[in-house]
Amino acid sequence: MSFSTKELNYIKDGLSWEELMVKKYTEHAQYCQDQEIKSIFNGMAQLHQNHYNHLLGHINGQSQPQ
Repeated sequence: MSFSTKELNYIKDGLSWEELMVKKYTEHAQYCQDQEIKSIFNGMAQLHQNHYNHLLGHINGQSQPQ
């Protein structure tokens, strides 16, 4: 599948947003004393990492149909 320049820019923006969220949730988890909340932050970081990988797969042409 071929993307237009505009579509690629949207995907690249999404990659940046997802990467930022992974960094933020990971950082928050590091400072968290409560293990339950820490686990939630780590789960959110993983969720956004999965989103990042999915978007990257679109750019690389490796996305799998769901």
